[in-house]
Amino acid sequence: MTKTINPDVAAFKDDFFKGLSFRECVFGASALLTGVGGILLLHFYFGAGLNTAITLCMPVIGIIGLCGFYHKNGLTLAQLVRRSIKLMFQKPYVYETRNQ
Repeated sequence: MTKTINPDVAAFKDDFFKGLSFRECVFGASALLTGVGGILLLHFYFGAGLNTAITLCMPVIGIIGLCGFYHKNGLTLAQLVRRSIKLMFQKPYVYETRNQ
């Protein structure tokens, strides 16, 4: 039996669990735990309705999930946000001629 191996090693993804990388598993689990904990806390401790608790926790769950799964040009979401903030506060370059 002969198995062919893809010569393009960069095409392979680092699989940790069921096709997910370790980073994706960690952020997925933390989003799940944060969501369940937040919903239970809001519902039972603060007395919010179940739909209200879910609606309030959805943005937090979404942001944590995006931090683990979103990549653009090899950068994670946190790195993109950091670079965008740096870019907004960057001073413009001024050209000064030395001729008089």
